[in-house]
Amino acid sequence: MDPSSRAQARSLGYALLAELLERGVTDATRDAATASDAMAAAIEARDADGLAADHERAFGWAASPLAGFYLDPERLVGGPRTDALLALFDAAGYAPDLRSRDAEHLSVTLRALAFLSGAEADAREDGHEGAVERVEVLARRLLDEHVLRWLPIFALAVRRTALPFPVALVDELEALIGSHREALPGATPAFAKSDATRMLDVDETGLR
Repeated sequence: MDPSSRAQARSLGYALLAELLERGVTDATRDAATASDAMAAAIEARDADGLAADHERAFGWAASPLAGFYLDPERLVGGPRTDALLALFDAAGYAPDLRSRDAEHLSVTLRALAFLSGAEADAREDGHEGAVERVEVLARRLLDEHVLRWLPIFALAVRRTALPFPVALVDELEALIGSHREALPGATPAFAKSDATRMLDVDETGLR
């Protein structure tokens, strides 16, 4: 696959995973989701009500897809972290509809990455290397400064639920983000361990 086609495929993948994370399996996304063997098996094993219940249990209760749940000592959303995300979205020319979704919801950032990957595909198709470089810098910052700081813990918490579709979804998400980051220039940063460890001592969070 040529680089432009790969970026376009990545864009579609991010958009699909964002929709599945936010809304679960719907009539509009079922066919695309079943292109993944693992997600297809999980979808076929449950009826629509069961899939909806599993989605709510995983992402509404066990593993909230909000950055603050993992990065803030008090599990609060908002503040400088949200401001930094919105500044990156603005720099990318991406204007999310945040009337019903907080900027820290993972689906919002996935849609931003879909937008940037689409822009990368267009720039590569047109031979605009400067535009490709700018898009890659923004994508790397979204991943390194935001998503990769908490995605592994989020994915682990989802896997602990043992719910087939949510687990298959985070497996696909980690694979896509991993392949995207490997394709970007620059080494991934090392992150310092947080001092806020008391969250791990609360059984209800399931994060340990």
